[in-house]
Amino acid sequence: MLNLELMGRSVISQQVHGDISEVQFDHKPWQIVNSKTNWVNNANKQWVSLGSSKSRERLFFDENSPVVTELKAQALLACKGKDIATVLDTVNALVNDLTAQPGKSRQDVERSLDAQLEELLREKRKTLGPSDDINIHFDELVEKKILVCRHKGLLAASILAHLVENNILPQGCVRQYRSSLKINDKIIGAHTWSVYRNATTGDLWMCDPRWQTAKNVTQEYNHLAARYGNSALSDMVKRLDVEDRLLLIEEVVAHEQAKEELAVTEERKEVEEPKAIVEKQAELSEFDAWAQGKATGKYQFGYYTKYLLGYGSKPPVVEEKSDYDKWVEGDKSAYHFGYYAYWALKGKSQSPQASCSAEAKNTTEEVKKKTLVF
Repeated sequence: MLNLELMGRSVISQQVHGDISEVQFDHKPWQIVNSKTNWVNNANKQWVSLGSSKSRERLFFDENSPVVTELKAQALLACKGKDIATVLDTVNALVNDLTAQPGKSRQDVERSLDAQLEELLREKRKTLGPSDDINIHFDELVEKKILVCRHKGLLAASILAHLVENNILPQGCVRQYRSSLKINDKIIGAHTWSVYRNATTGDLWMCDPRWQTAKNVTQEYNHLAARYGNSALSDMVKRLDVEDRLLLIEEVVAHEQAKEELAVTEERKEVEEPKAIVEKQAELSEFDAWAQGKATGKYQFGYYTKYLLGYGSKPPVVEEKSDYDKWVEGDKSAYHFGYYAYWALKGKSQSPQASCSAEAKNTTEEVKKKTLVF
């Protein structure tokens, strides 16, 4: 059991909305997002963020909407070739541009956003029953230029994941993180941001558009703890260390399972496709056909001597190397998330052992027992 100081915001949300994994809206299923959700290469593209009370909106976020896809395209162009800190700063700026208003400074805009959102929610509540949920699509908030931290943090996570998938950022995982803020032993509110874990170094980064934070938590913990509170930062690091370690182990297990499945498939092909083998034998050279006693093999001068010298056996089958083995030997384009962790766990071996799969599976079960719902 992790020793945490603050109750997870997702736990509070579950107390209000129930322990559910998805919501039906507009005749489609929307998956609930929390800090366990890794956005990188996630097959799901329709998300819902549930608030901590009925006065908050149920926010529906479609990663394939024109608004979001356009922002991702802009991010790819603006972030290409930049270091991690600059990429996160650029993402913060792109997200904050959505609420920019002519003639107003960013500080003035930010000070008015919460009041504007509260007014919008009150207007929507007037047409609903006391127990009804307030449903809002993310694109509506973009159109109205009303985005607070829980909206901006969600969008930043989606953009960062897109940058990882397109190799702008090093391989890693991306999450949205929500937390209460405790300063001087007093809860002063709640906040939301996005986090990025660099899988090659293990460093954890914060990307917070509303507070304009783009920092390496691993290297600048004290500075960030002074601003967000040590309770929030300490809990975040503990939680994400568990979640990210579990994810890395699952990647290793998946890699080993894929190799095993490939080996089984190849064995089945040899057993279940005798016709293909016959066809390959029919393509033998005349010498090989003669050496194997085939009718198609007509003896020519020198064949017997060649046969005595040991010729005539089938050429050795060259096994196709896995992406992992190619990466270990220097092919950076073959890298997949989790390889670095596997490489480190195996003592920098270039020949991963099959037993790693069982070891990793056992470790996965141990970590799962310690994992909380955030």
